[in-house]
Amino acid sequence: RNMDSSIMVPVGVATLALAACGTLAWKVFRPKGVVYGSDALVMQCLFCDIAHGRTDPAKGGRPADQRLQGRLLHETADVAVFCNLAVHAHLHLLAIPKQHLQNISVLGPEHIPLLQQLKAAGTEALREILANEVHEATGRRIRTPAEVEEEARNNFVFNFHVPPFNSIDHLHLHCLHLPSHGWLS
Repeated sequence: RNMDSSIMVPVGVATLALAACGTLAWKVFRPKGVVYGSDALVMQCLFCDIAHGRTDPAKGGRPADQRLQGRLLHETADVAVFCNLAVHAHLHLLAIPKQHLQNISVLGPEHIPLLQQLKAAGTEALREILANEVHEATGRRIRTPAEVEEEARNNFVFNFHVPPFNSIDHLHLHCLHLPSHGWLS
């Protein structure tokens, strides 16, 4: 299920984690942000609400960079990108499909174009933010266009969390600009 080598989707890890943890894993790492009806259909989803403009992306927290708070950073007909509230890198964005997909376990070959769109949207949002960062004292841009492209080649990382280790039960691609901090360091 890998789109290419730059988006790693270790499908076997989910099976290994469930085998090691059993049903306890589902209790400890239960999905958040989604309400299911008795018929197992999605009744409410935080990420669907963000993608369709029904709620603020900053609801429930604040990104490290306050200028990014509360707005979609990139949007297409199928994808939305916003700042992750649990930041683990210099920039930590989430790219989500507007169509509700539970997680990577539901993906098939027909989803490859969507995965490519998620990565492209995340890359574009990271590039735009880096290109527009200014030094507080001088007001000048920190990076030249060539430096932004160098950062994109060397310091952009994209990944999905594998169930049961996903925090929201809506497919989301983590789009990071290193260096990382916190537990990822």
